[in-house]
Amino acid sequence: MLKKLINECTVELNLKTVDPLLVKSGLATVSGADMAFVMTYRNGRPEPYLPGSSLKGVIRSHAERIARTLKSPSACEPFWNEDIEKEVKSSPARAETMWCGERFKRREKSFEEVITNATAYKDSCPACRFFGSTYFAGRFGVSDAYLVEESQSRRPMLRDGVGIDRFTGGASKRAKFELEVLTDATFKCTLHIRNFEVWQLGWLAYVVRDLKDKLIQVGSGKSRGLGRVEGGVESVTVSYVIADDNQLRDGDGLARLRGIGSLTPDENYGFASDDETLLPGGYSFARPQGKLRYECWFEQGQDAPLWLACAPNWDRYIADYRVEPHMDHTRFIDLRTEGGDDE
Repeated sequence: MLKKLINECTVELNLKTVDPLLVKSGLATVSGADMAFVMTYRNGRPEPYLPGSSLKGVIRSHAERIARTLKSPSACEPFWNEDIEKEVKSSPARAETMWCGERFKRREKSFEEVITNATAYKDSCPACRFFGSTYFAGRFGVSDAYLVEESQSRRPMLRDGVGIDRFTGGASKRAKFELEVLTDATFKCTLHIRNFEVWQLGWLAYVVRDLKDKLIQVGSGKSRGLGRVEGGVESVTVSYVIADDNQLRDGDGLARLRGIGSLTPDENYGFASDDETLLPGGYSFARPQGKLRYECWFEQGQDAPLWLACAPNWDRYIADYRVEPHMDHTRFIDLRTEGGDDE
């Protein structure tokens, strides 16, 4: 069912450097800086950019931090491995964070269960529902971030670094290195959410607010004071592919923001029961000429009403969230045995 396109939200986001920024290239260099900025070829010349995969990782990590602060089991551990498994034996509470993908894997192996798309969505933690796992493709995506026109002349500058001697507290001999950082630059990227539930937009609202408040760092060298950025929403577009716009209005004619759980209720997916909210007065959905969808636009500086409308849905969702019984970690880790075999 989620293979259909029912609704989507697109956010045009600007990221302005507050502190010097370094996103390291994975390519080895024979000469030049020891830590080189990642580059791409664009507009006929090399240009620094921010990979979408890096930005998605930063956003997911910060969103998970918000979720765990409100309710600890609400975001699993994506990097579950044998070392963590051993740690669980001395600290059973850590088992609650077992990665959703690992739990599904053990369900298939131990209980010979077939994990369908609906099952993977319903039983996943909120983070895997939104961002995805090895058993479910997330509905959240981030494009590469490129320099805006007025920043396209900006190029990384060299900085010297030295290792610190742990005994003297001074510079260590022969531990000098060079790194490239970018300053006073603005990047633009696009966030895209397909077939969303309203609580997911509410969750994103908290991340967008923290970006605006300069609380999120991107790239390498965070402990050195690098990477802080300021996020600004340029525009938001919410759109629906539906037969008519009567489904997007309440009895008084006010615009309704409806999630996929409100438009296509399906118990197999476990959608939120209250998956809709009213938009503030003055906003409505319209069908642009030649398009097969109804859209609502929020221009720069006018996005706050949308986030404020969605945030309560996230607050209610996370307050009511419970780990599905089939995802109980005690079904997959037997702490009484030395090997931690499946039940």
